[in-house]
Amino acid sequence: MPVLLVCSLRSLVGKTAVSVAIAQRLDQDGYSPKLARLATAEPDEAAQADARCFALLSLSAAEGDHP
Repeated sequence: MPVLLVCSLRSLVGKTAVSVAIAQRLDQDGYSPKLARLATAEPDEAAQADARCFALLSLSAAEGDHP
């Protein structure tokens, strides 16, 4: 399974927006992309917001689907 990692050393630079845009395009092209937000054991507020966004868009990777 190919994996694309979108990352930055800075926060609030658009990583989630870019990830969602790529995933939505892949979905339109017939692929089944899944998004996972890498976070610490105790996710911060931004990680929780990203997880809610991915779930609402049906792009959330199920537990165990993570690379």
